Amino acid sequence: MSVDINKDLPLVSVIIPTYNRRDMLKIAIDSVLKQDYENIEIIVSDNNSTCDTDILMQEYLEKYNNIKYIKRDKNYGAFYNGYNAYKENSQGEYIFFLYDDDYLMGTTFIKNAVNVLENNGNVVLVTGFVVMYFEVIDKYITLNYNSDTLISGIDYFIRQSTVSFCKQYPEIISSFFLIRRKDIENNPIFPRFEQSGDLSIMSYTPSLGDIYFLHEFVGCYNLHENFRETSNFETLEKDIDKSFELIDILVKRYSDLYPAHKDFFEKYIHIKISDIFIRDRIYKTFKLYNKKNIKKLKRFLKNYKIKEKSKIIYKFLCNTFFPKLIFNVNLFIFRISKDNKYL
Repeated sequence: MSVDINKDLPLVSVIIPTYNRRDMLKIAIDSVLKQDYENIEIIVSDNNSTCDTDILMQEYLEKYNNIKYIKRDKNYGAFYNGYNAYKENSQGEYIFFLYDDDYLMGTTFIKNAVNVLENNGNVVLVTGFVVMYFEVIDKYITLNYNSDTLISGIDYFIRQSTVSFCKQYPEIISSFFLIRRKDIENNPIFPRFEQSGDLSIMSYTPSLGDIYFLHEFVGCYNLHENFRETSNFETLEKDIDKSFELIDILVKRYSDLYPAHKDFFEKYIHIKISDIFIRDRIYKTFKLYNKKNIKKLKRFLKNYKIKEKSKIIYKFLCNTFFPKLIFNVNLFIFRISKDNKYL
């Protein structure tokens, strides 16, 4: 089937990394095909699936002329699969990463997001509302969203809600955003921070320009019943070490932009990345929904010497996982909050 292409419109590359999710992948692809924007290429990058994904994709390739399919010769890992599909196979001026178990909702997001980026050179990222499906409780949940549309990058970076801190603006869920290729290329973290590609984009991009919220639903983000099993002891120390590199780059970037507030960024960015990333990796690895593992976590923090590496992160983790220290750390966070309002 030949898809109508309007080459007068900027090309959008939708990149879908996949591994052994044939049925969910079909839903993801179909959700992109329903978009009413007329210049989209869909790139499916298969990490050597064993569930007949290649048979499904052959059916799509016979019907649609705007779909590319890459079959890896082995499983290279999620980041390599997605990043290399972007770097080596995509041609679009605009990029959208869609995980194989998620899908777009409605038909207009890509068209409306391109329109925003085409007419607002200062905007670097366009997002919107996202539905989250929690498989373990069989519930769909949507965050509370602000009424703002155009938000300055630095304002969004500082006032974005995280897991522990409810602030003015909602967090961007997963990779549900459209971004310019050049702004990905201007991000030195993205090729290096394999542990969380979406975090590397969302934490650095606000330093390049503004964020735009469309008041429409982008898509649905699926959290599976076994989503807490995605981290392990073999990778935890590596993940935390890499997060320290991420923090250092972000502190330098934002401090260079706002040198009068370097002290604020030193504290704030440590806590922000700890909350968004390190806390999450620790929780999943130690399965802290089982309280018996708290002692194991204490031993890990001691042996890993996280206090010597960052007192700020150590205090935050203690506040999160060991409530007996909560009073002292809350005073510390209160000081951060005051700096936040001042900036």
